[in-house]
Amino acid sequence: TTFVLSMVSIAMGVFVSAAARSEGQVFPTIPLLIVPTLLLCGVVLPLDQLPRYLRVVAHVLPPTYAENVLLGMMRHGHSFVHELPSFLVLTGFGVALVAAASLGMRASR
Repeated sequence: TTFVLSMVSIAMGVFVSAAARSEGQVFPTIPLLIVPTLLLCGVVLPLDQLPRYLRVVAHVLPPTYAENVLLGMMRHGHSFVHELPSFLVLTGFGVALVAAASLGMRASR
């Protein structure tokens, strides 16, 4: 799970870099992506304490699914098979971001 989350994070960085025209556009974008992601994925605040509209946003963030898998296994004692749907969603984010990043790299040539 942490390996897949790492790949998703790298793919997101490559995607942002491919979309930017200069370094000056990338650096301000990093905190705008990382801070909300960490606040909304369930690590800082449990998802059930967030307002409904923020929970909807949280479910389009890849770390939310990694957190579901890891907490489900460590805190609740679920098997990996039980957490497989969240893992597959996380993997889907990875595949989509790698595809988007590769298309962005191809378009920026």
